[in-house]
Amino acid sequence: MNKLIKNIVITFFVGSLIYVVAQLISGNDFYYETTNDFLKEFSFFQLYTFVISYTNTCFFEYMKKRQFRTQEIIKRIVIGIIGTTLITLICIFCLRVLITVVFYGESFRSFITHDSWQGYSFGLWITLTIISIFYVTYFYNRYQKNKVKEQKVIAGAASAKFDALKNQLDPHFLFNSLNVL
Repeated sequence: MNKLIKNIVITFFVGSLIYVVAQLISGNDFYYETTNDFLKEFSFFQLYTFVISYTNTCFFEYMKKRQFRTQEIIKRIVIGIIGTTLITLICIFCLRVLITVVFYGESFRSFITHDSWQGYSFGLWITLTIISIFYVTYFYNRYQKNKVKEQKVIAGAASAKFDALKNQLDPHFLFNSLNVL
């Protein structure tokens, strides 16, 4: 439960950061006629962030469970990027339909007629940027863990060799060897 709360808080802060970046890029200068307008737009950003974050996290967990050989890391990254892109576009489309049809009361036909790439590009680029950072961090941490495991194996082998040499110097071993001679 603690991890869930931590993820929700992180997602909220990421959504807030994305909101600020979007406002700076669009040049709105955070100007709203009413507080209600601000709350609606901020809530929509949070909704997009939570849905896209949750679906991509589920996809990432699915990808972690799939068994890829170590030489297939490029394949895994390509599948991850293509999957993330498709999931993000589907989520954005569904959320845009939901907000336009349910919240603003427009018809689905009107939505399809007036829909354009601009409604998808910002969300897709932000998601791909975050996912790229996440993948780089994930694979770097995994690489470091593998290096630590290798070092432990090397240290274990060296320790076993040391114990073998120490046993050869054991007085009982020397006595028995001299006794045989």
